[in-house]
Amino acid sequence: MSCIEFINSGITDVNSFEWTSQLQNRMEIKQIISSSYQGDESLPPGSSKIPINRDDEIGLCNLHQLGTNFVYGYEYLGPTPRLVVTPLTQRCFLSLTMALRCHLCGVPVGPDGIGKTETIKELSKVRHVMLCIHAQHTLCNSLTL
Repeated sequence: MSCIEFINSGITDVNSFEWTSQLQNRMEIKQIISSSYQGDESLPPGSSKIPINRDDEIGLCNLHQLGTNFVYGYEYLGPTPRLVVTPLTQRCFLSLTMALRCHLCGVPVGPDGIGKTETIKELSKVRHVMLCIHAQHTLCNSLTL
């Protein structure tokens, strides 16, 4: 869903299913507060403020979807064409990420030419992880191998 679709649908709660079911990128940013204050001698007379330093430390980039947290893979895939994300693609992403969350696998099933392989490739691009595809021909079985 785009932002306009969220607004038109009246979805304003960040805890709603429609919002949390979207794949979201988040960067961990930790704020480190420190001070070089060594005692009362370093403060100006009459001052009660202790000088502090604030630094930001950038952590990992994560992908979130319905409470699932995946570390971003940082696999460079180059400039590639992207898949048009439809509601069916979003449901497939949701099912596959929930399976990965449980350390299981997911297999899209359907007739030839509907985009099962392209959907898996797109999910690996979004997560930036390497993908190896083993295509098995319908005539190939355990006896012919």
